Amino acid sequence: MLSDVYVLAERSEHVLAEFRRKHLSGFREAAEEYEFPQYAAEPDFVTEDLRRVIDVLLQHSDEHYAIYWNNSVDGDVRSAMVFFTNDGRLIFGLSVLAPAAQRTLAELLAEAGSQVGGVLFETPPPASAEEFIAACRTTEGGSL
Repeated sequence: MLSDVYVLAERSEHVLAEFRRKHLSGFREAAEEYEFPQYAAEPDFVTEDLRRVIDVLLQHSDEHYAIYWNNSVDGDVRSAMVFFTNDGRLIFGLSVLAPAAQRTLAELLAEAGSQVGGVLFETPPPASAEEFIAACRTTEGGSL
């Protein structure tokens, strides 16, 4: 069984780069192309270049967006996620085998310098930091 471990972080190039450096080695992007805004009927642009989308998201702090990566090798971590919240924050996520969930949560909290995180099951986090904080208050294994 998989658990989704999520941690709230600041939206910055540095924090995002550290997450990618520590957790995405051997992972592949889950999407072949990215539209901006995400799920828009008429997007401003569509690209295969994830870097372009990230650059735009770092400049648009009110834009909600979800990015997924899949692990190409076996291990505790099966997929990774980054959610840009609609209120200027990031939520990092790792889908891990359930026995590794609490250890992974503690590690992600420390890495992100965060006090807010939780374990969900097959559920993406809410679109805002405020809603995420509220969800962590009611989630078993949540941290505040």
